[in-house]
Amino acid sequence: MKTFEVQFQPDGLRIDARSGTILSDAIKALGINVLMPCGGEGTCGKCAVEIHPDPPAPGPLDIKHLTSEEIGRGVRLACQTRVDRAMSVLISPGMRVLGDKILVDGLKRTFDLDPSVIKTYTELPEPTLEDQASDLFRIERALNLPDGCCPDFDIDLLRELYSLIREADFKVTTVTANGRMIGIEPGNTVSRKYGIAFDIGTTTVVGTVLDLITGRELAHASRLNGQVIHGEDTISRIKYVMENPGGREEMAK
Repeated sequence: MKTFEVQFQPDGLRIDARSGTILSDAIKALGINVLMPCGGEGTCGKCAVEIHPDPPAPGPLDIKHLTSEEIGRGVRLACQTRVDRAMSVLISPGMRVLGDKILVDGLKRTFDLDPSVIKTYTELPEPTLEDQASDLFRIERALNLPDGCCPDFDIDLLRELYSLIREADFKVTTVTANGRMIGIEPGNTVSRKYGIAFDIGTTTVVGTVLDLITGRELAHASRLNGQVIHGEDTISRIKYVMENPGGREEMAK
């Protein structure tokens, strides 16, 4: 099967696409996200690109969504155009989804803080001939827990317990969450307790770092949901998964 070089501007990215490849698939293969609210069905007309020097003939949906002037300039719908020649494709800034502004602020309200993460500082007694208890039992004893009530430990944390405690000179902060020991930190870190909250939306994903003691927002990061290239709504994405082999794995990734 023939392949043709397709160049995308203004990025200058190139890809060798097999003849018959849908242009929007070639765009996605390079990691370029463009607006396709309809998920590539050709019903929204949002994925228009400008093709040079010799654009393919316009299809019925190109004629429906584009003006005569645009068609004359080589504008085509990326989701409806198949690669059948070498071409240079101009993607306008307005088509990009990465530059959209994402709302990360909202109304503040008062609430009671009750995090599942609990930190406890303790100074463990060092082992002696008279006291040869295991490190795990020393932590249980220092936390004043009843016999048999020591929190569950992750196996990797247990393997590091010996060196962690001794490097901290037996002065450590235990970190538990929902009855499970998730960390041992050197020194007294009780005043530092953080969590991350994620808002996973259909269009956007926002992560926020919170101080679990004061409730104060410390930092945030946001981006568009990567699935948006397969449609802005969940129905379009479900349809994509049903109609494309490997679509579920691609969507999950």
